[in-house]
Amino acid sequence: MNIAVVTNFLSFVLSLLMPIRVARTLHGNRRLFLRIGAKPMDFVGEIEDASTKLGVVLRTLGAMHFFKMFIFDRMCRKTRRNTPTR
Repeated sequence: MNIAVVTNFLSFVLSLLMPIRVARTLHGNRRLFLRIGAKPMDFVGEIEDASTKLGVVLRTLGAMHFFKMFIFDRMCRKTRRNTPTR
């Protein structure tokens, strides 16, 4: 197997495992996570509260993804720089 295939497969697996880990952590700490902010008084407030919390989770996962891609890019650049040319 090609090293690129293995690397892409590992990245795919890690990308799947990260949201699962975040979901389990949030579920395990749900009392703290769900009690942030004032308690909504009506249905619209509950929807806004849930949307805000979901947005925070998605932005956090997005930031983690971009940071991971930045690290991979730096690793590839370092490898290309150190590889002798033919």
